[in-house]
Formats: sequence, structure tokens, C-alpha cells
Amino acid sequence: MRSLIAEAKHMAKKSKAKRAAAPTTVSRVEFDQLNGAVSELAQFITGGGLTDMLKEQLGDRSAKRTEIAMQPVTTTKQEEKNIALARGDAFQVNDEWDAAAREIIGSEYVDHTEVKHQRSGGIQFTVVIKRDRSNMPAFYLDQVKCDRRTRDVTEKGFDGVVEWCKLIRQNLGRGRDINQVNVKDL
Repeated sequence: MRSLIAEAKHMAKKSKAKRAAAPTTVSRVEFDQLNGAVSELAQFITGGGLTDMLKEQLGDRSAKRTEIAMQPVTTTKQEEKNIALARGDAFQVNDEWDAAAREIIGSEYVDHTEVKHQRSGGIQFTVVIKRDRSNMPAFYLDQVKCDRRTRDVTEKGFDGVVEWCKLIRQNLGRGRDINQVNVKDL
């Protein structure tokens, strides 16, 4: 054991001696070589050489990626609804709830309905109003893209859905002018 410690101390002294003997400066020739190499590298990068080299190495791969990325994705309205239903927190709406919304509010107003189960255990019921039938201000619809009316119906269930639909119908009967905000009046 003592011999290992002695050997380690000897190796440490040897290492220190080598570090002390190594020169801490460089010659003028070495400095000029390094400076020239750094200058060439900087010129290569800023002159576009790096970009050209990468394009050559990637070759056709980057062109294929561009072609794939530029192809427009087209989906039908049914496919969009299926994609929306694939969300983990969205579920198929109870037919009774959907029918109640369409009956109370009117099928001409209702685009579709959604049910979302909250992580905390609540249930949110959403009625999406058709854009042309909405009474939301135009600037609001341009910003949010659709008129969504959501309410928590956890405690009341179907009765909560009926109450909410009646309130939506009342609001839609008010017309678009009532919901317009005049910024000058504020």
C-alpha cells in the first residue's frame, strides 16, 4: 500500500517537472501560422464557403425535403373533425346533448358541439356557432377564427347543457350591434 502511495507521489512530481519545462510562449513563426489559419477560416465562413460546402454535401437531400415541405396538405371537413376528435381530452359528444343544443339554439346556428373532460374531473360543454350566424364583432372573429361558447356542466349535467343553450340562444337573439364595442366611448 505504501509503495503505491510513494509511486503516485513520484508520478505527480514527474508531471509537475514536465509542465514546468514546457515553454509557455510560442515563436513568431508559430504565431503567424496560427493567425493565417484563423484568418483563412474566418474568410471561408463569412465568404459563403461553408454554406456552399454544406450544399454540396447535402446534394439532392435538401431539394427533396423542400419539395415535400412545399406540398400543400388538403383535408376534407370530415377529416378535420376526425383529427379534432383524436385529441386526448376531447370525446364524442352525447347525442342527447348535441340534439338539445341544435333544438334550443337552432341547427342553422350550431356548427358542432364538443365535450372536454378536465384533468380535475370537470366536464366542459362547448357549442361552436357558425361564423355567418355569429353575433361576435368581426374583428374578434378575425382574430380567434370561430365563435366558441364553453361552460362547465359538471354538477348539472344535461340540465346544465339545456341552461347554457338557452343563454346562448338569448345572446344570439340580441344581434351583432349590441356586441360591437365602440373604442371612442372607452
